[in-house]
Amino acid sequence: MKENIRETTYFRLEVLTPLHVGSGNRYQPGLDYEILDGSISVLSQNLFFQYMEQLSSEKISRFSQAIEKKTIFNELRNDTHLDSICRYRKPFNIGGNRLDEIHEQIRDASGNPLIPGSSLKGAIRTAILQYLVHNDRQKPLQQELDKLLGSKKTINPKFADSELIKKMLGDDPKYNLMKTVTVGDLVFERQHIIPMVSKTTRLINKENFEAKKFAMGVEAITKGSVAYGFLSFDEYLKNKANSAECFKFKTILDTGFILKILRHCTSSLIQEEIKFLRGKAGDYLPELLENYRHLNECINTLGENEALFNLGWGIGWRGMTGALLSQDDLNKKGVRDRFKLAQKYTSFPFPKSRRIALTYHNDVQPLGWVRLSVCSEAEYRDAMTKVTINRREILREAAERKDRIDKRKAEENRKLAAIRKEQALRTAELRRQQEEEERYPWRIHLKRLEGIQDWGSLRTQVLENQELIKFQNNPEVGSFVRELAEKVRIKWQSKWNQDRDTDIANWLKPSGFEWPASVTVRRDAQPQLSDADKELMDKIAGLRDWGQYKNSGLNLNSLPDAALHRLRERFKEWNCDRSDAKKDKKEAWKDLKRLIKQHTV
Repeated sequence: MKENIRETTYFRLEVLTPLHVGSGNRYQPGLDYEILDGSISVLSQNLFFQYMEQLSSEKISRFSQAIEKKTIFNELRNDTHLDSICRYRKPFNIGGNRLDEIHEQIRDASGNPLIPGSSLKGAIRTAILQYLVHNDRQKPLQQELDKLLGSKKTINPKFADSELIKKMLGDDPKYNLMKTVTVGDLVFERQHIIPMVSKTTRLINKENFEAKKFAMGVEAITKGSVAYGFLSFDEYLKNKANSAECFKFKTILDTGFILKILRHCTSSLIQEEIKFLRGKAGDYLPELLENYRHLNECINTLGENEALFNLGWGIGWRGMTGALLSQDDLNKKGVRDRFKLAQKYTSFPFPKSRRIALTYHNDVQPLGWVRLSVCSEAEYRDAMTKVTINRREILREAAERKDRIDKRKAEENRKLAAIRKEQALRTAELRRQQEEEERYPWRIHLKRLEGIQDWGSLRTQVLENQELIKFQNNPEVGSFVRELAEKVRIKWQSKWNQDRDTDIANWLKPSGFEWPASVTVRRDAQPQLSDADKELMDKIAGLRDWGQYKNSGLNLNSLPDAALHRLRERFKEWNCDRSDAKKDKKEAWKDLKRLIKQHTV
């Protein structure tokens, strides 16, 4: 039968006060977060870069400038729905404090807040070390302290306890006491994260505290959040510890022992804090003292399978070190100078400051307090199933979000391609027009004259146009001016005179075109139309398009002069006079002009 070499205990961890374990990253204002109208928006870097991938080069350039100026949220508000690329948006009250940055909470790959097993194991290690040191009859702490104080070597305070740790836990990493226990990571739900302000209040005299002006922003796991984890003990090392000299463990670790020393160390720490805070006043002191009294009540209600302790950032020197040095030790001559413990303030107890968390409603709380309760494997498995489902949901949402972004990007690319195509066509058309103007410089003048309908305009804008006169010998210009003059003469036939014909004829001579003089008509004479002619004119006026004309049965050769001129206007409406007109239109236009000319001669 295979021997089980590990014993596992499952537990439930409840957060009692805001808890922060940093990732090492810091959010920068204007780049990673924005505080506006009592709320904070924290940008998701992954979603932001996915969003950037779909932007045009012009927008990317604009966003690059915004990043340099730290005004990226202004650009995002103008360009997209901000919630779609934010990690979260939550109410946030900084209470008049200035924040230069916000420390990010460590997360797993799915973005869920995380307490690494190493952080929890570190808190357990601190409690074990404190217990072993204070219960060792050989007084190893006093021996090591005397040794350090008597040494002339420079002491690095961060590693001053290294020799003591080797004695208590083992001097070989392979056989260290803490190697017998493994602690799993604890994963919380994403909504259990809050941004908050952390401040430090410190003694300024024997009885009064005052808060420092400087404030820090941190993300923290909220009070009331719950996660599940496990402690796994190496049974093989435990069983061999007594028989193998290489181990020399000071104790054997199991769940009961760990919970017991956690309760003991926490009770001592809370009692010391209450004693230190009692009788003092100042910034945040009443609330802080009330919190520790409440924690003390919680300690008294714990069962054998529960423990209350603190971990993470902001728990102070006593919480981090386990208060190995008592206040009496710290008061000994040379101790604080030797270990660089607030040497300038030796008249004050050490430590003299406390860090607190300020929530949205300005609730004052100490940092990092949690309650651990042993649970069944079934409860743990059920919680892990929910974590798995939650992660799958997060992955599904991420996939859907990516799909939406990809579709939006494809649509943007399609629109961009259409715009580029249109721009290319417009550029080609402009190039064609430019080439045409360079090749046929007179045409630009002719286009401006197409709307002329009276003699005054014809005289000043055509016959007296010095720019157009430069091309007076050009056949295309001559043809255009001749047709334009014919149109004006027909429209104003009753007011036409011989002088106008002479002016036009003289202008057309260089181009080789002749101008037929009009039949002399008395000014007061009005052209008389027969009933048949009137009916014919009405028929021409009623034609809707070229197709209806072709089916009308009208014979150009049999039409009177007035009908020919009326039909000429309709032909122009149907673009029969254009150079790119179809063959049947061109032929009809040619015949019509021939007949009008014959009628005029």
